[in-house]
Amino acid sequence: MTPHPPGSSAPKLEVLEADERHAAEVASFIRQVWDRSATAEGVIAARRDAATRNVAEPGVPPPTWIALRAGRVLGYVTTIPVQLWDGQRQWPAYWIKGLMVLPEFRGGPIGFLVVKAAVGRLRRSGALAVAPPARRLFEALGYTDLGAIPNWIRPLKPDRLLRQLDLENLGLSGLPRWAPRALRLAQTSGLWALAWGGRGPLRLVAALARAKAAGLEVGPFEPSSATDALESLWNASRPHVGTGVVRDAGYLLQRYPTGPDSPYLWSAVHEHGRLSGFAVIRRPRDGGDGRLKGIRVATLADALYPPIRTDVGLALLGAAERTALSLDADAILATTSSGSFTRLLRRQWYFPLSGNVHLLLRDVAGEATLLARALPGWWLMRGDGQADEVF
Repeated sequence: MTPHPPGSSAPKLEVLEADERHAAEVASFIRQVWDRSATAEGVIAARRDAATRNVAEPGVPPPTWIALRAGRVLGYVTTIPVQLWDGQRQWPAYWIKGLMVLPEFRGGPIGFLVVKAAVGRLRRSGALAVAPPARRLFEALGYTDLGAIPNWIRPLKPDRLLRQLDLENLGLSGLPRWAPRALRLAQTSGLWALAWGGRGPLRLVAALARAKAAGLEVGPFEPSSATDALESLWNASRPHVGTGVVRDAGYLLQRYPTGPDSPYLWSAVHEHGRLSGFAVIRRPRDGGDGRLKGIRVATLADALYPPIRTDVGLALLGAAERTALSLDADAILATTSSGSFTRLLRRQWYFPLSGNVHLLLRDVAGEATLLARALPGWWLMRGDGQADEVF
């Protein structure tokens, strides 16, 4: 940090809700931490577009807070508007997202101050947080940590996973102490090569477990022309999914856009021409995650079907496997709190990993009491709160 001249006082730090007057400062911050092409005009356009799609407060840009000193943004946090379903009715809410502080100012109060400002404005909000410091920050501000959402991994190329994986650097908690040592032994002894022969049998066993779904129509899906079908699917599913984000057409189409530049690919199950379920796969990152040492992981970002239709759920997992293989993925990562969906993951040879995404919730008025139900009563997926952006 640049020292201040002797005898002078430091410029005042302001924490405030950003608006279009701060577009240039926000764009400068975004260029430093996320996108070097960001401009003030782009920030303004994005705010106005987001206001038209705000399902929590229609017409209002999703609230954003900044810590500003001498015309420079030092910290930033924004929100994602959603409607939350508690099993009986919908409630407007926001996910808190994008908390970032410039590197030279981390470890101080700025992150706390911008989130505190957000909490003071939002009546009902949640967060899906990975890093322990972020979780502690939210809890200090009155959020309830409902726990970690379980992760599941489906090996598609088990030999590559065994050869490349480094459990110690993944930062996963709750693994048996012997697991890293056993993996290193397999890698150094060459036993990983034996897993190559497991590719075909693993896929065959998973396919046999999907036999009851054989009569369903399964394939790629373009959601932009199926608004009514998505609405009907949500209405059919919501009595059975417990608590979660309202997955209607308005939410889904903006959350998981399609097209050549989109990271998302949709698959769907139809029965007699009617949409019965969908799954959304996020492409593996081209650059990969440094912790994965070149392993390509596709993410099951979202899925919806009436949970009583296990045949539809199994068919969707089969479609997810085929999509991931077409993307040359070595594995599929799924994250879900749903017990019914978890049972299907087990049948498709997904293996449990410790959860690293925690659900934190705060309802100032205490109106939506059902939103505070235990984590297994939620229908949460990796894509909620844009948690599919991180491993």
